[in-house]
Amino acid sequence: LARSLRPFADPPVRAEPPSSLQLHRPDYDSPNVPSVVFKTAGLIGDCDCAAPEVQVALAGTAAPAWTAAGGRCTMLGAPSCSFPWMQPDTAYRARARVRCATEGLTSDWLEAEGPIVTLAGCRWSGHSGRPTELQCVDGTFCDFGFGACCNDRGGGLRC
Repeated sequence: LARSLRPFADPPVRAEPPSSLQLHRPDYDSPNVPSVVFKTAGLIGDCDCAAPEVQVALAGTAAPAWTAAGGRCTMLGAPSCSFPWMQPDTAYRARARVRCATEGLTSDWLEAEGPIVTLAGCRWSGHSGRPTELQCVDGTFCDFGFGACCNDRGGGLRC
């Protein structure tokens, strides 16, 4: 009897990819690190042990070496996760999918729309645009020879 019913069984249904994926770059005033925000479509089909899989890679490479994000990025229902290990002043891209215990039911990848460039290692890494002056946080400029003048102007912004 089981053999006669087998041909009429519906094929397994694959999970759907996340419905959206965005890379976010914090600004210098934010304590956050680069992060990704994703939404799962909610349709996991016949997938067992469904979990998001988020990967990042250097942008602009022909054959990117994708690195799994791990942590909160593997929790179904977690709307975002962060990447504290990203290098400063570097372009990254991201992709995500819903991973299943049975690989054949895992969703296709959804790639983020565009890469982000992480912030420079510190505010001082940006150029002031003037060869012999520092730019202070309040927007004023000081001569390199007297860099302490920015102390009363919110600190140094660019050199």
